[in-house]
Amino acid sequence: MLRDIQDEQELYIIEICRGKVQGCRYALSDTVPLKDAIIAKFEEMRFSLKYSQKIDGRILHHHNFKIALSACPNACSQPQIKDFGVIAKVRPRRTDEECTFCKKCQKACLEEAISFDESGAIINYARCVECGSCTAQCPTKSLQEDRSGYTVLIGGKLGRHPQFGKELLEMADEDNVIHALQLCAQLLLNHDGKVMRFGDLVNLIELENIKDMLES
Repeated sequence: MLRDIQDEQELYIIEICRGKVQGCRYALSDTVPLKDAIIAKFEEMRFSLKYSQKIDGRILHHHNFKIALSACPNACSQPQIKDFGVIAKVRPRRTDEECTFCKKCQKACLEEAISFDESGAIINYARCVECGSCTAQCPTKSLQEDRSGYTVLIGGKLGRHPQFGKELLEMADEDNVIHALQLCAQLLLNHDGKVMRFGDLVNLIELENIKDMLES
């Protein structure tokens, strides 16, 4: 169905958490600039108009490309069940600074990912969710931020056949997040045949193939 440019409506939904601007004490980043960058990319691509022209009949809610941005691993905006989910994270590390064994980091860690030996804190990375709570509490900087960035999940959905999003990127910067978004949106636009949920398209193409496309 061909639609006139005047009929254009936005065919994406972006949900964000409170983030730093609205005073969330757990926030690792501000979600508003990333949201603005995503909107700018969709406008540049003319995504809504091009996608609407692939849809036969009335545009329904499930046709919207759903995005969620979360400023920490608490994931209040539910990125795990969106077409494109972004979660800010901070990976901690031990430094050469002396540990005073105050154990504030251990008390702050909800994952029980921190223990101690005679030299100081030990991080169990298998349990760590990279929330940054431990580094924020350390008074001597013996625990500090190693890396920060975004985890990108794709293909999450609810409905009749729900699924969690699959990890496309980890510790990505904003430019890489936008690049991944552009690829995912283009996959939706380029798919021949019946319009399908993005999660089903991810399953069809397969995650590893999408990763290869991102790196090429």
